[in-house]
Amino acid sequence: MAAVHYKLHLEKRDMERLSWTPVSSTIHGLRYTVTNLRENTRYGFRVRAENQYGESTPIEMVEPVVVKSPFSVPDAPSSPEVLE
Repeated sequence: MAAVHYKLHLEKRDMERLSWTPVSSTIHGLRYTVTNLRENTRYGFRVRAENQYGESTPIEMVEPVVVKSPFSVPDAPSSPEVLE
């Protein structure tokens, strides 16, 4: 039996918009880092597979994700407290 080769297509959608945007069609493995996302924006993602027999139906995330920065600006320092 011959091996079936496939590739994965990943798409994103800003939840404020109606259209899907291709992210990549060269995903290898089960993890992929999506770049160039806007902070505090809700995104949906979907993936579909393609092989020599055709394309699958897209599988979509159940809940969108909100992009947050891993870095935040610290608060201003508080006033010193004097202890006697």
